[in-house]
Amino acid sequence: MTVAFGMTILLGSAAMAIDLGHMMAVRTESQRVADFAAHAGASAYIHAAAPNVDVAIDGWAKDFALRNNVNNALVTLQSADIVPDAANQTVTVVVNHTQARGNAIPTAFGGALGISSVDIRTSATVEASPASAVLCALPLFLVDRWNELGGDPNRFDVGIDYYEAYDPSAPTNTYTGYDQDDVGVVITAEPAGATPSDQANPMPTWYFPFAPNELPGGPGSYQTSIETCLDPGRVYDWGDDLVSDPTPMPLATNLSMQVLIGSDPQAAWDPALRCVTDATALGLGDPTNCRSSTRIRPVALIRPETAPGSNQKTVVVGNLAGVFVETVLSSEVRLILMGYSGVSAARPAGDGFRPNLVRTLRIIE
Repeated sequence: MTVAFGMTILLGSAAMAIDLGHMMAVRTESQRVADFAAHAGASAYIHAAAPNVDVAIDGWAKDFALRNNVNNALVTLQSADIVPDAANQTVTVVVNHTQARGNAIPTAFGGALGISSVDIRTSATVEASPASAVLCALPLFLVDRWNELGGDPNRFDVGIDYYEAYDPSAPTNTYTGYDQDDVGVVITAEPAGATPSDQANPMPTWYFPFAPNELPGGPGSYQTSIETCLDPGRVYDWGDDLVSDPTPMPLATNLSMQVLIGSDPQAAWDPALRCVTDATALGLGDPTNCRSSTRIRPVALIRPETAPGSNQKTVVVGNLAGVFVETVLSSEVRLILMGYSGVSAARPAGDGFRPNLVRTLRIIE
């Protein structure tokens, strides 16, 4: 009798341990799905544009959930399980396996104790947050926007115009240059002015090469940095010092830009979606066609009054933006502005201003 009683307790404990272990494994699977789906949904804040963001969040989160199994069954999310928060750029996904949904997790031995199934509910919240730095920046910089007060409306006139950090809470039409509202605008980038004295009064389309990776300048390292990223580990951030190259190198620029374009020839800018898609998907209006490309690169922006002129000069990065390298025309390179990559101390993040290109996805809950 003692042995029989002991065996009953032992087998009962073993059965409970099996069920408990199974439920813990199922919960881990469910949490993984919640994490993946929330990441997929929050990525819409980066890759999709209004008014397609909410549709993309819902669709992408459901799609990624369906690619995973929990307890050997596909996971089907309902729209109520996906909670976006546009103000804070977050997406919360809840994965429900409950009796109310009709998909509670059955027990193997719990029925003997009157527990035939267990509810398991997991959730994850992912935030799309601004990144403070970029990798693989093009080895050329553009001038940042400035307050246009007079003189040539397409030129920074020293002593008349002045640089003022863009404040999204106080929009103005007196600026020359680019801001977050200009996502999708074409920048016809051209070498800095031919006359050395003019280079200190830059145009918003002028580009200035710099010596990548703090190595000696010249076409070799410059072209490599355009085509393949000379040093993938080199981080570019606000306040970084860049050493300008005194020669604009238009031929080297154009040749390397053509190589860069050839690395992903099917990529195309979709003006309706304001993102990069395949050329065959243009005009379809499907945000799921938005994708990344080797032709999307960060570019440094400098304060216009610090333009290097005709001599080698150390300049300071004032901001970072992202561009899509569209095509090369004669001595010009057509770039599509994809937005500022982050918010520096001089560019507060309040009032709904959100950068568009280089951002990170992170689980916050």
